[in-house]
Amino acid sequence: NGDKLVELVSRVRQYKSENKASLKAEIEEVTITSKITDFFKQAEPDLVGVCSIKKMNYKDGEYDVEIGAIVPPEADTQNQ
Repeated sequence: NGDKLVELVSRVRQYKSENKASLKAEIEEVTITSKITDFFKQAEPDLVGVCSIKKMNYKDGEYDVEIGAIVPPEADTQNQ
């Protein structure tokens, strides 16, 4: 199960890199489809902190990760 967490963090970082966004950039939402959603829910505080995710969604099924939009930097500073 830990390997799936590492993979998720890697995919989010790769997504940010491909979109030329800072690793600190916030992601609007991430949807995880998995048969071990309870495991991901337990790790949610860490995932949200490490990946800067605003909202986590969960679906039961074969493992997949959908990464939402990157929050524009100007929108991020308005919330501070």
